[in-house]
Amino acid sequence: MNLSQKIYNLITQSNLTNFSAKQICTLCGSQSHTERDAIKNALQTLCDEYAIYFDENAKRYFVIDEKTFGKAVFQGNKRGFGFLLVEGGDLFVPAPKTNGAFHGDTVLYKRVPNTEDEAMVVKILQRSKNLVVGVYQKQGHLRFVLPDDQHFSTDIFVQPKRDLNAQNGQKVVVKINVYPKDNRNCPEGEIVQILGYPNQNNVDLLSVAVGYGVQLDFPENVQARALKLPQTVTEKDLAGRRDLRNQVIFTIDGADAKDLDDAVSIAKNADGTFTLGVHIADV
Repeated sequence: MNLSQKIYNLITQSNLTNFSAKQICTLCGSQSHTERDAIKNALQTLCDEYAIYFDENAKRYFVIDEKTFGKAVFQGNKRGFGFLLVEGGDLFVPAPKTNGAFHGDTVLYKRVPNTEDEAMVVKILQRSKNLVVGVYQKQGHLRFVLPDDQHFSTDIFVQPKRDLNAQNGQKVVVKINVYPKDNRNCPEGEIVQILGYPNQNNVDLLSVAVGYGVQLDFPENVQARALKLPQTVTEKDLAGRRDLRNQVIFTIDGADAKDLDDAVSIAKNADGTFTLGVHIADV
C-alpha cells in the first residue's frame, strides 16, 4: 500500500469531510520537512485521481463522495449561468458558481446543500476547445472578439499585437491562451485565422465549419493520393455506362461552386419538341 492509499484510508476512517494539509501531517505523525513534502505529494496524487479536491479559497481538501460530487459536461448560457448534463436530470449552475467554466468543458461539480438541482463547479477537468469563431472589434486601445456561439457569456480579449492585422467587423478564429480563474474576468487569446467579412462568399459557411471543429484542409497523405488519380477515362470506366461526351451538357451551379454533381442538357428534336436531360454524377 502506497502513501496515497494510506492517507486516504486514514481520512475516511476518521470521518473527515474536509481538512488542511497540516491536519493530515499531524494525523500521520510527520516529524520532518521530507515527510511533510511526501504527504503533500501524496495529497496531490489523490487530487489527480479525483479522490479528493483542493479548494483554493478555503485552502482545504475535501473528500469526494458520489452523493455530493460528480463529473459532468458544462452547458453554458449567454447570460452567464449554465447547466450540468447528468443522468436523472440536469443541474443548474448560477453565474457566480461557474468558476470560469466554458460551454462544453468537463468539470468536477459539487451539489449545493439544501437544494434539489443546484450545483457549483469546483474544478475544470478538461477544456472543450480553445478555438472560437467570432467578430473582431476595436474600441480605442481595446481589441476583442464577440463569439458567434451563444453559449459564450463573455467576449475574448485579444492580446497586444496578436490580431493578425484583422479589420473591425471581420470574422476571425481566436485561440484562447489564458483562461480566467473565475467568472469575473474575460479569457485572453490571439487571432490565428481571418475568415473575412460576413457578407463575403463562403465566410458564413467557414464560420460554421470552424465553429464545429471541422477540418478545412485535407491531410497531406490524402492530397498526395488525389494527385495520383488518373485524369483520363479508360475503357474499364466506360463498361456498363452510356457515353454522352459528344453532347453539350452543362451545370447550373454558381461560379464558386465546388460540388459539381449534377448537370442538364437540352436538344431540339426533328418534330420541333425538345428533350431535356438531367444528369446525376455516379459518385
